[in-house]
Amino acid sequence: MAKKGIGTVKRKSRVEASDDDRRRLRRFLFLWAPIIVIVLAGLYATALDPARPTGRTMEASITGKEPAAGGQSSSAMFKVRIDNGEETVIFIPERQTPPPPGRIVVEEYTTTLLKKTTYRYLRNLTEEQGSRVQ
Repeated sequence: MAKKGIGTVKRKSRVEASDDDRRRLRRFLFLWAPIIVIVLAGLYATALDPARPTGRTMEASITGKEPAAGGQSSSAMFKVRIDNGEETVIFIPERQTPPPPGRIVVEEYTTTLLKKTTYRYLRNLTEEQGSRVQ
């Protein structure tokens, strides 16, 4: 009786090996590379996209005060209505805050990729300054 030999692993020929390498490279280029680029762009847009001033200043009316989330503070969040009709919450130092029907000047900021618009407090608006805002 003939002894059965132990099976040996066949080595792949160079052509089969290069086809496998090409397949892996294509899979990476067409599947994983776009996923990596999209994730990196999303990360930049959400975390690292800084708000830049647009140069537009607008008048706003204070409509109320937001409740403080961390207890006592030297500044507070206020609800304001901007003259273009938009309502937002703005951080204003408490010692500079006019009473609730008060008027303030805010500056518009936008992000580059997401075009998110925010507003920042500039100063209080007195009656004689009302006509000088851009």
